[in-house]
Order: sequence, then structure tokens, then C-alpha cells
Amino acid sequence: MIRSYRIFTEEKQFKKNIIVFAVLLVLTAAFGIINKCFDFGGFNRFITGFFPIFIVCMLPSLSITTLAIVYNANSPDQPNGYKYLHSIPNSARHFQNAVIFGNIFSLIVVLSDCAVLAVFFGDALQMATLMLFGLGFLNFTAYIKNVIFRILPLVIVGSIVGFYVGVSQDVAEDGEHADFTGFFTIAAIVAAVIYIAGTAYAVLHAKRAWNKEK
Repeated sequence: MIRSYRIFTEEKQFKKNIIVFAVLLVLTAAFGIINKCFDFGGFNRFITGFFPIFIVCMLPSLSITTLAIVYNANSPDQPNGYKYLHSIPNSARHFQNAVIFGNIFSLIVVLSDCAVLAVFFGDALQMATLMLFGLGFLNFTAYIKNVIFRILPLVIVGSIVGFYVGVSQDVAEDGEHADFTGFFTIAAIVAAVIYIAGTAYAVLHAKRAWNKEK
């Protein structure tokens, strides 16, 4: 499946993706260790106030974009070797394998990121909700030709993050402690269902969608 995935992405793209996600994980762990083991006053407040939000913004967006690269290979208006890819023997099977591997890779990213965040910052539910919902939505809309649906998951995730940050800041300014655990627990469960259903839909319809575009 890795071989199939590489067919539909840029050369060495898989290694680049691993490096980017690994760097973000290491940074998250490093800042988390600093925050837990040392007291640097304002710098600690910066870490706890900014870094989790930064990660919650970056990783869902990168995961969605990484998976979208595979789906874009089946779009005639994308300059990524559309005709060549469709001329490859068993290209439909390769495309389906790439969809499967892309989702597996994204799920590994979700689980590893959530584990690190849970250990050091406690924002794992937010991360899981955003990533699973964004990826699930992308899987459901992956074969729609309208380009708007390719960027819509990013727009939705960005809007949710902005709303969450805004509400948290308003509550903090009022001197209260914002606890969204219950909300995000339910949201994460719903997002997981959307992701599972979306992935099943994308995998089952991959060959049909690929052959339809020939």
C-alpha cells in the first residue's frame, strides 16, 4: 500500500510527511516537558496558552491536506499527472490502496498526537475531534468534482478552532474556568463515527470513482 500511496503523491512526499509530523510531535513533547519540569513564569504561560492551540490548528490541517493529495490525483483540473496516472496498469486498485494507506497514516497521526497532548497538555479530545471530523468529512466529499468541497474541511476545522479559542478567552477574561470535557467527549465520539463511515465510503467507492474519470 505504501508503494501505491507513493504513486499518487510527489516523490519522497511520504518521508517529508513523516518528518513534519515527527518534528511537531517532538516539539510538543519538548515544550510539555519544559512546562512540567521548570518554572519560567511568563514562558510557561506562553506554552500552556499558545502551544496546544497551535498544535490543534496545525496537525488537523496538515493531516487533511496530506490525505487530500491522494484524492486530488483523480481530479482532471489538478496538475499532478492525471492522464499518466490513469494509464498505469491496475491504477484503480493502486488508487484504492492509496486511499486505505492515506487513512491509516492519518489515523496513526491522530492517535500519536492525542497521546502526546494527553500526557502534557490535556487537549487530546479537542485534537481527536477536529482531526477525525475533518478527515471523515473529506472522505465523504472526496469524489465530488466541485473544488469547494476539497477545501471545505479545512475551512470548517479552522472555524471550529477559532470559535473554541474565542469562547475560551472570553470565559478566562471573566475569571472562570472553561471546562469543555463533556462537550468534546460527545463530539469526539460523533467525529469517530463520521471518520469510520467516511473512510468506509471512500474505500468502497475508490475504484468506481477512479474508473469513472477515465
